[in-house]
Amino acid sequence: MKNSFLLFIFLFSGFVNTVLARTGGISGKVFDQTGKPVSFASVILLKAADSSLVKTEITDDKGAYQFTPVADGAFFVKAVLFGYDTYISSQLTISGSNVVLPDITMFQKVSDLKEATLRAQKPFIEVHSDKVVVNVENSIVSAGGSVLDVLSHSPGVTVDQNDNVSLKGKQG
Repeated sequence: MKNSFLLFIFLFSGFVNTVLARTGGISGKVFDQTGKPVSFASVILLKAADSSLVKTEITDDKGAYQFTPVADGAFFVKAVLFGYDTYISSQLTISGSNVVLPDITMFQKVSDLKEATLRAQKPFIEVHSDKVVVNVENSIVSAGGSVLDVLSHSPGVTVDQNDNVSLKGKQG
């Protein structure tokens, strides 16, 4: 019994070492066209065969990203950020080692507006230094609900199951 347990542990550790040895990593940095690091860009790792999602990372303040561990295979790296053109790398192959990709340069989208319409609307809740204002006309609940529905969604107000209203724990 003891020998079979030791044999199992030995074989399992060999299997784990083989699996772990067959993984690598992908890292790199994302910059804009002026050379500044791009923070909070989504960097997506896709399988080359069917463009299915493998992993997603967000760039840090220095524009860096890292995918680890990554199984062996062929992949694409895609970088996406609102206001920038989408970047897609050429196919890259991982075979048990770490790969550092060349820097990704993202270019801002340039588009001409033909017409712009501005519409102002007060927010549902306005916080001032001495009061909190609830603008009922801008509430989704006010369209078909009652005053109690609006109050139950207001900050600091609680409406219980018997329709009793309390304001920050005070009844009345």
